[in-house]
Amino acid sequence: MAANHYRPLMAHLVPAFKDDGALQLRSPLGRRLAGAVRELGLDGEVVLVPVPSLAHSRRRRGLDHGLALARTAARLTGYRAQPLVTRVPIRDGRQRGRGRQERRALLSDEMRLTRRPQPRLGAVVTDDVVTTGSSLAATVAALRRAGIPVLGAAVIADADRRLERGVDVSPGYPAGE
Repeated sequence: MAANHYRPLMAHLVPAFKDDGALQLRSPLGRRLAGAVRELGLDGEVVLVPVPSLAHSRRRRGLDHGLALARTAARLTGYRAQPLVTRVPIRDGRQRGRGRQERRALLSDEMRLTRRPQPRLGAVVTDDVVTTGSSLAATVAALRRAGIPVLGAAVIADADRRLERGVDVSPGYPAGE
């Protein structure tokens, strides 16, 4: 579920928050993410699991923007946010400029579970922007490998209107779309 299209407005707001230090955007962007989570229509105990950032990106930015947004959305929805997945450094791990298949191959073994949530919790994977869906799919796959049920995905913005067509987070993804 996407709260917004990426262009034109979110193409300015999301990078301003995560790359330019416009921390005052945490609350409005977190509200947008909370809206996308609510639209999933889930009941019961849910944990919001942000797509993990690269360690060097977190250090450069001075914060884990995905976790900050997930925590804001969790506070507004009554759920919890936990960073259950981490990225394992790989050589030349840059996604920018790569196509969908290249991103999938790059991310397929990069995500690892860092800790387990409480039993009976279902996960909603969250991110700021979905472009190709590869980061979402890799995070979903890491959770599922650990036996954690994934109930859906929620993002602030959809760059290519992929979620309108439906990014498949069903079992077996990313084998097909």
